[in-house]
Amino acid sequence: MNNNRYVCCIGRPSYQKNTFFLVDVVEKVISSIPDFKFHLLGVGFYSPEKDILLDKIEKKSLQNHIHLIPWLSHPETLKYLQNSLFYVNTALYEGLPLSVIEAMSLGKAVVVSKVAGNIDCVANGENGFVLELDSRLFAEKIVELYRNEDLRTRFGKRSRAMFEQNFLITKRIAELENIYREK
Repeated sequence: MNNNRYVCCIGRPSYQKNTFFLVDVVEKVISSIPDFKFHLLGVGFYSPEKDILLDKIEKKSLQNHIHLIPWLSHPETLKYLQNSLFYVNTALYEGLPLSVIEAMSLGKAVVVSKVAGNIDCVANGENGFVLELDSRLFAEKIVELYRNEDLRTRFGKRSRAMFEQNFLITKRIAELENIYREK
């Protein structure tokens, strides 16, 4: 974690998290940013596609660019996330993407796939980018955000504000209590 110039994602190598797509994206990003580093966190106890993913990373000679980080404690994971430039989620589907919400709570800009869950958290052009699953488009927006500190800062501030407005548990509990009182 000593190189503070990295981007990260949290999620086991699996079909849902679409990690093979991430490899294709990183391959395109390094053509513009040769020293680009990507950390995939949460590679741990149950990662059904880990070996296939490692093989794909090796075949594309991306071992110096994509780092698989094993399962960590929650505080350690948040430390990685806090130190990243921004957060990426390329999932094929989500429920309520807690990792995206955690990134927002830390004031991170986010780049996410245009799927349910992600689109409920991220506003395209406000706190990040919401994108169709096109590796060229993902790479383009990652490069743009990587190179533009002002944009990362603006998106990050908006992420934090949106988190406070929409996802603070104390607000959600109060709203739920009000619903029960009205019935």
